[in-house]
Amino acid sequence: MSVYAADGAMHTDSESGTWEASGTTVTESITEQFEMGEPGSIRLDPPIVREVQVERIDDTHAIFRFDGYTSRSTKCQT
Repeated sequence: MSVYAADGAMHTDSESGTWEASGTTVTESITEQFEMGEPGSIRLDPPIVREVQVERIDDTHAIFRFDGYTSRSTKCQT
C-alpha cells in the first residue's frame, strides 16, 4: 500500500520518497528503502523513479496500475 501525503511525501511498507501528479499519472521518486522492523535504511542516489497510472472511479476511489499490478485506493481526497 502506498501512502501519498499532501506535502509531496510518500511511503510504502519498504520505501519512502516523494510524489507528484500530472493528469492521470503519479510519478514516485523513491529515495530510501528499508525493511519493516529492521534498523537502518538504504539511501538511493539516484532515486528509483516510476510512473503509476491512475483511473478515478468516483469521489473516494481510484485504481492504480504499475508494471502489471493493479491496486484499488481506499480513500481519495481532492
